[in-house]
Amino acid sequence: MADTDGPDGAPFDRDRYLADLAALPLPDESEVAEMFVQEVLNEPGIDADELDRRVLARMDRSGEGLAVDRLLERVSDDLIRQGVLAGLPGDRMLHRPSLIETSVLTHRIAEVEWDAGYLQAGTDLPHLHDPDGLRLAGTPEGVIEVGGAPNDQRWSVPEGFLKRFQPGDTLAVNALPSGEVEVRALAAAPGVEGALVARIGRAYDTLVAAEALPARLEDLILHLLAEDKETFRQPQAPMTELCAAAGLEVRGDCVARDPALWDNRRKLYRLAYSWARFDGDENRMAAAGRVLETSDRPDPSPAELKPVINELADPEFAEFVVDALERESDGDREMVAARDFALRLTRAAGAGLSSAVAHWFAALVSERAGSALVADAHLKLGLASGKDWPPLVERAAWYASDRGDASLALSLLQRLADPPPQAMATLSGFLRESRADVGRNDPCWCGSGRKFKHCHLNQPELVGLPDRVPWIWFKAAAYLHQAGGEGIQELERLAEIGAESDDDAAFEEAFSDPLLVDLVLTEGGWFEEFLLDRTPLLPDDEAMLAQTWLLVPRTVYEIVDIRPGSGLTVRDLATGDRIEVRERTFSEQAVRGGLIGGRAVPDGESHQFIGGIFTVPPGRETEVLDLCTAADPDGIYAWINALRRPPSLVTREGEPMVNCEAVWEVADETEARRFLDEHFTAEDEGWVETHELGDDERILRARLELEGEHLFVSALSEDRMDRVLDRLASGVGGKLSSQSREPVKPGKGKPGPALEDPLAGMDPAEAEDLLAKLQQKMEERWLSEPVPALAGLTPRQAAEDPTRREMVERLLNSFDENQTPAGAITFRTERLRRELGLGQRD
Repeated sequence: MADTDGPDGAPFDRDRYLADLAALPLPDESEVAEMFVQEVLNEPGIDADELDRRVLARMDRSGEGLAVDRLLERVSDDLIRQGVLAGLPGDRMLHRPSLIETSVLTHRIAEVEWDAGYLQAGTDLPHLHDPDGLRLAGTPEGVIEVGGAPNDQRWSVPEGFLKRFQPGDTLAVNALPSGEVEVRALAAAPGVEGALVARIGRAYDTLVAAEALPARLEDLILHLLAEDKETFRQPQAPMTELCAAAGLEVRGDCVARDPALWDNRRKLYRLAYSWARFDGDENRMAAAGRVLETSDRPDPSPAELKPVINELADPEFAEFVVDALERESDGDREMVAARDFALRLTRAAGAGLSSAVAHWFAALVSERAGSALVADAHLKLGLASGKDWPPLVERAAWYASDRGDASLALSLLQRLADPPPQAMATLSGFLRESRADVGRNDPCWCGSGRKFKHCHLNQPELVGLPDRVPWIWFKAAAYLHQAGGEGIQELERLAEIGAESDDDAAFEEAFSDPLLVDLVLTEGGWFEEFLLDRTPLLPDDEAMLAQTWLLVPRTVYEIVDIRPGSGLTVRDLATGDRIEVRERTFSEQAVRGGLIGGRAVPDGESHQFIGGIFTVPPGRETEVLDLCTAADPDGIYAWINALRRPPSLVTREGEPMVNCEAVWEVADETEARRFLDEHFTAEDEGWVETHELGDDERILRARLELEGEHLFVSALSEDRMDRVLDRLASGVGGKLSSQSREPVKPGKGKPGPALEDPLAGMDPAEAEDLLAKLQQKMEERWLSEPVPALAGLTPRQAAEDPTRREMVERLLNSFDENQTPAGAITFRTERLRRELGLGQRD
């Protein structure tokens, strides 16, 4: 056999290939996992390489095969990810559950935690984090939501749980063998024990010696438990206090004594972050290192800063630098060091393009620091450079729009080679000329009390506040796209769910869905972030109005009255409130009695819908109201996406409709006819299989036609086809020659025959009598069968339940609104209302 390149491009290794073959079959992964656990329990702190060797010995294998190596790596990684094994610096392995199940850690409740209902777990309680979630012992709904960054982990406990304690109380927290967490208050706070403090100092030195990085608090705790499992059998002082007594500084989930270690960690994080951001591109990573190192210097020279400005002229690279500086601010919202660095760049920039780039970068940094007005000033200074650099111009247009200056925003966007069409169209609707009928020294028209020349002279007049509602919402949506960060990531995540495929076009369609933006802003909490960051820029009346929108949850509305082209009257099904809504477009197609999901917010005079609205089928309003109460964007979006999909067609027996056709080659035609006559019903053109549903109703399940040795079978579900084929295999002999199965989709496939009037040609009196009997039979069946739209109740049961009567009425109203084809036999809704004891429709 010749040596050729392997699949990864490396030369083919014959010996390794033979070793892999000899290793087969490999043991089950669960068996290997148990071997890992047993070896670590036998020797806590075992070296990782020695652990692999011992597991190989248990497997009775050598370590030379690639397949075996990958099996060990995969199983050990899974055990660490699941929290079963823990790796300490120096490649020492521990069995995590056996160490923590008897330990008790303590945490002193801070007043801010008590008020907000969370525990700062990343410092005192890091070893209790479970990737699969946590539950509180002794509480039926005791789910603990673990959130925050790894170095700032927070436990959100059930509402009201912390109120049984007081700020300053010391909590004892321990993990139970059941996987739950027990939390109780101690009568007295434990004191700091000197012996334990000394052990912490020694454990810290051991951990730091292995990596020259700050020690993780979880590693510190596990190291102490590996030395002596009884270390935290009884409550001790909180870890933050013990570490402080040992001379260790606590930052998030790490501790260090030497400030240089924090610098080492920062550089390591930078390297990892730039590697992930630039996909290992060494040139971009080197540039990132140079720029960030320059930002560290207390007073870099202009000669050192000018190359940095050149690097920042790449917007994608500049966004990375801002992200990195924000990550390194250690929770400092002001980002003081980053802002100082940006200011030094603007001073070193000089004029022209360098000035535009430097001020644009300074604006980005100021945005992240929560200083929109400072960012706005930098953008104006950047524009004064005289360079129409597109990133600067586009951002300045966004700020002008938020300030309410549509004219300036449009003029800036028109400088771009490819102005965004949606922004252009939106802003064009809000152009107004400055007032010419007010004197310079007259009171300003806006009502501020100041003279016109000191207030709105040479500034465009804003349209009325109700007419600016779409603009305010446009500004909020623009914030998601322009500000970037986690908001746009959330949009992308939901768009991937909505696309349901890897198709770029499907993703783009989902990404531009107004309802998706609405969910991220509303349930996702980003509208509140928008107001927090952009209120200093917004006109005062807009900012005040938008604040009231935070109080309006998504809900389901019933359309009570319609004023086509003008508005609607709707009733909130959650509160019963009637609301007048200004609406031009939807009011032209709305149906009285229809249900819609959405948010009708105040507009200063009446109400308007903002974001996306969607139709709610009658009978599903309770389901949607529950989703709205939960305020879960994923749940709401999944429900709406399911509603948008084509309906699933099923047979009268509830089986998915599938066009199934098969050809069976019979062994003996005469014997086949005898078998078909015996087991199926003969018809003119062949045989059929029917089934009794009840009430003298029979349905067709399958059709069979014999032509020579070929028996053609057709059915409308896979279950029906499988039953027929099984029967043929057992009684006819022969074999299946071919078959096809294709799901039936609404609007797809061959059109069915047009409906014919079943009463055509009959005597009118007989036809009327037959029609009444058919309708009564259909209606009686509907009244007595469970209906999914009524939560699985029959209409009779739902009508007897006072909480469900409205649902029945809305469902019947929807029957009246539906258009039915000519010749179809339909329900008599007035008779159904009488049978259910409901009043006539208004």
